Amino acid sequence: MKKLLALLPLPPPYSGPEISSKILFSKLIENPNVKVINISIKKDKFKRGLITIDSIIKFTLIYLKYLFSLITFNPYFVYHCITATKIGWIRDLIILLPAIFLRKKVILHMRGGHFGIFFKELKSGTLKSLIKLCIKSSYKIIVQSESLKEQFTDIVSENKIEVLPNTFEEMFLNINPKREGNKILFLGLLTFAKGYNDLVKVAKEILSEFENVEFIFVGERMKTETNIFYNQLTKEKLKIEPYIELNHKNVKYIKNVYGEEKKRIYEVCDIFVLPSYSEGFSMAILEAMVSGLAVITTPVGANKDIIKNFENGILIEPGNLTQLKNSIILLLKDKNLREKLSKNARNFAINNFHPEIVRKKLERIFEN
Repeated sequence: MKKLLALLPLPPPYSGPEISSKILFSKLIENPNVKVINISIKKDKFKRGLITIDSIIKFTLIYLKYLFSLITFNPYFVYHCITATKIGWIRDLIILLPAIFLRKKVILHMRGGHFGIFFKELKSGTLKSLIKLCIKSSYKIIVQSESLKEQFTDIVSENKIEVLPNTFEEMFLNINPKREGNKILFLGLLTFAKGYNDLVKVAKEILSEFENVEFIFVGERMKTETNIFYNQLTKEKLKIEPYIELNHKNVKYIKNVYGEEKKRIYEVCDIFVLPSYSEGFSMAILEAMVSGLAVITTPVGANKDIIKNFENGILIEPGNLTQLKNSIILLLKDKNLREKLSKNARNFAINNFHPEIVRKKLERIFEN
């Protein structure tokens, strides 16, 4: 392998990009031709994007280390993860322009699924031109699923775009289910964009109709919605509602879970619900699938590529509360369907997104 300088967001915080980067590069890090620079500045995911004196100092130190590595390590490839926000792109351009100037093979790994909307709505013509220049000058663009390619085909040719799905932690290969058929799980940020409010509204109705059903919400509340403001499917602006909490004896809120503790939650739950308005490639959905839960979600981002309706999950329209409620009730009542979706989801996840399979795809991108 030619020399690779990888700029990775590594945990903490323990969210999708950080966990995914850690899994993907866990073996490559052992390669002497790979140098990793951890670019995680904020250890609290809720403080990401906030500019403080501390963050400026930390970024400056990381940036100097990066510039020094460009010269002394002299990589052939420079790999960098991109999240489509205005502040994020300003930071990323500062990082990537020296690599482009030095004619390094820049590989951009696009996280999230709303770049197209972000780029279209961007008001600054200068920033827009620089982003376009950066993308066009890159060696490869990595997206997380086939459907996410279309965001970039107006900027670069399709042969420049590679598909690399997310993968899961290997602990999920050893699942020991203890399921009773009545536990419904939501795992993610408790935000309107994730469909949290929609699920709470539906949960109130279901709890009044079913005595033994339990809802488990795993995640943290964001004080303000950031980053995602559009329905990815319809491109309409979201009418964001205030946060609501569901107080009921059969409802449980858990703030943070990691590792084996998170795996144990997946083992006791039956149905996973994430009615998002926008996604890239959801780590939570992938974890639910490999854990053998029956998944209900929306056809946004990579979801429509990995969920085959009524084969390994159920797809509903974002914001359609009737579909959401009916789908949950259907799976609560129909054990055979629930078990079919569960089995198919786990098999599909293992056969397509096993860590070794995805790592080899990443290595092939570098080798080619």
